[in-house]
Amino acid sequence: RVPVGDGPPIDVRLDDSSLTPEGQEITFPARTADHVDIELIATSTPRFDPARANAVGFAEVRIGDLVVAETVRMPLDLLDRAGDRGAHLPLSLVMTRLRTSPDRWQRGDDEHRLDRTFTLPDGRTFTIDGTVRLDDDAPDHLLDQVLGTGGSTRVDASSRLQGVPAARASRALDDDPATAWTAAFGSGTGTWIELDADAPATVDHVTLSVVADGLHSVPRTVTVLADGKAVATRDVGPVAEGPGARSDVTIDLDQPVRTDRLRIVVDDIDPRRAPGADPGEPPLPVAIAEITGTGFATVPTSGTVDDTCREDLLTLDEEPVPVKVQGPLDDGTLRLSGCEPVTTGSGTHRVVAAEGSTSGLDLDQLTWRSTGDDTDPVLDGDRDGPIEPVDPPATVERVDAGRTSVAVDLRADGDPFWFVLGQSASAGWEIEVDGATAGRRTVVDGYADGWYLTPDGAGPIHIELRWTPQRTVLVGMAISAIAVVASIVVLLRSKRGSPPPPLPRPSLLPRSTDLTAGTWTDAAVTGALTAAAVALASRPWIGLVCGLLAAAVSRRPVVAWSAAALGPAALTAARLLDRPELGWLALGILVAAVVPDVIRTRGRPTASP
Repeated sequence: RVPVGDGPPIDVRLDDSSLTPEGQEITFPARTADHVDIELIATSTPRFDPARANAVGFAEVRIGDLVVAETVRMPLDLLDRAGDRGAHLPLSLVMTRLRTSPDRWQRGDDEHRLDRTFTLPDGRTFTIDGTVRLDDDAPDHLLDQVLGTGGSTRVDASSRLQGVPAARASRALDDDPATAWTAAFGSGTGTWIELDADAPATVDHVTLSVVADGLHSVPRTVTVLADGKAVATRDVGPVAEGPGARSDVTIDLDQPVRTDRLRIVVDDIDPRRAPGADPGEPPLPVAIAEITGTGFATVPTSGTVDDTCREDLLTLDEEPVPVKVQGPLDDGTLRLSGCEPVTTGSGTHRVVAAEGSTSGLDLDQLTWRSTGDDTDPVLDGDRDGPIEPVDPPATVERVDAGRTSVAVDLRADGDPFWFVLGQSASAGWEIEVDGATAGRRTVVDGYADGWYLTPDGAGPIHIELRWTPQRTVLVGMAISAIAVVASIVVLLRSKRGSPPPPLPRPSLLPRSTDLTAGTWTDAAVTGALTAAAVALASRPWIGLVCGLLAAAVSRRPVVAWSAAALGPAALTAARLLDRPELGWLALGILVAAVVPDVIRTRGRPTASP
């Protein structure tokens, strides 16, 4: 739904064109407006558990020639305070792209590319270095170009295992059975791998070496396409599985074809699931170790990263910056370095990295270093010459950290210093210091608790930190334990004497002995009130279910007994189905069982003693 200005909204059903780079065009009569809203009123359902899907969003929204650029401005205060004297000091600008861990493939990166703006009070000359990672969304053939494993046959696939560049499509054509193309988690059926050779070959069969180690799903039905036309659809049949097993499956084509492009599509799979996987979790992906019989040239098993200077990865003020990429490093990342120093003037500058999906590389971190002449320190205006490094005023000798307490032994030289607890700031931490005086708790580094300590003198300092909210938890647990013991005593004593009178409080079951049916009016009012209250606290459909249950209990109080089974069942389903909202349903069932009895009791006349 697209409301444009104050005019009536336009409702549009997005079709397959909205999934293409060009996008789906939405047209409407010309209007004068100062704002355009886009409201999502319905979404598609993924082929796996919707609760595990990423949020809905748009890659691009284009409105005429309007272009909006988002850049992150780096801090200004320190350079402003340095003023003219800052030109003499070393300066490093560290730029880090906000991203998720590669193994958390369910979530996307906060920043698709590095884009930073910074302001300098003076001209500088910088050297550049940084860290680069292979982009998880880049096509497989592009990663082959970056890693030097591309050949005369281009190999691509519908997907690859998230966060694992070594699972790219070309690993099924490298003549190495130890490597394999692995599809992405959640890909299921319809996944494909495509071979595009530089010269045609005559093909009458294709042999697939299927990974059948029990840790991957196995293809059940496969279709082979030549130049986009189906030339064979075959059932793979059962394969022998075992640790590290590879099973060769030969697919004979309907007739020999001469082609330079083959696509193998997995139409159906024999699913395998990870041990202990939750219900609704997608099956494990398929993997193919080798594709033979095509006559197409294989690709290199390994290669080297091209470390020549290139100008397509980084720009400064829209001008290309020559850089080179080297690696890979031990952690799988690549190293980026500038080919030559970069000189900038004073004022505002913008650094933009290339999109990883088109370059194959994501710039995760970039450091611009400028030495300065180090002759006029900013932090100590009364001292001539550079600032010399000094020893810290205190050193940590022992740390004993528990779940709710931290004990630290320090040795101080007598000068005051900051003691910082590297956890999120909270007033719940209480500090006791022996050998020094602690100032008030202060937020340090924008997130942590810190205390300014003034030592009594040179020597040892002992610090005790306690998480005080734990005391409330322990008191609550003690009260609960006492209540349980008291309830057991009351229960045992009640068995020996007369039954106690009913307690003046609502309970899960009807407390009155009058189990006659309520009126339809009572049921309607009770159900409506319960539905409204539960819906406000949880979700509308939960409110509706609990309202109907409350109405049924009002008409037939004995129905309240059903809550004893429905409530635990809802809690169990919440855990097994990974649906936390069912916990609200369990609580709503309890409310639906209690509210009608409360209303009936308050409306019943009482007799004087």
